[in-house]
Amino acid sequence: MDDLAPERVGRCASRSFAGEFSRYGLAAVRAVCPAPGLELLMVSGELDLTNSAEVGAWVEAHGAERVVVDLSEVGFAAARAVGRLDEARRALQRRGCAVRFVVSHNPPLGRVLRLVGSSLDLYDSVALACR
Repeated sequence: MDDLAPERVGRCASRSFAGEFSRYGLAAVRAVCPAPGLELLMVSGELDLTNSAEVGAWVEAHGAERVVVDLSEVGFAAARAVGRLDEARRALQRRGCAVRFVVSHNPPLGRVLRLVGSSLDLYDSVALACR
């Protein structure tokens, strides 16, 4: 993490390590900054048509040097929700953010993400994704 240029750290440097928590229908989201220039976005619950736009916009609203989206606790993800996450990834990348997704211990979700969001950068653990 020493390779982060101070000017690229973004909002994360000024935010609390305790993070923020929100709920969108059956999905709960939490953001924390475990290190300068790194935002860890944790999503749990279900991503469906009723909340995919809001969760996608929430992911897109972040943007440190690196953004890790942990989907390990997501029990269901509709194809539209995965598509919206992919849109958020593209928007973040246009702003210069490296975006990684975690699907540890959730093989069915991993398969859906690989099929629908084939350009998503998937990892098996938060530790690996944060490196």
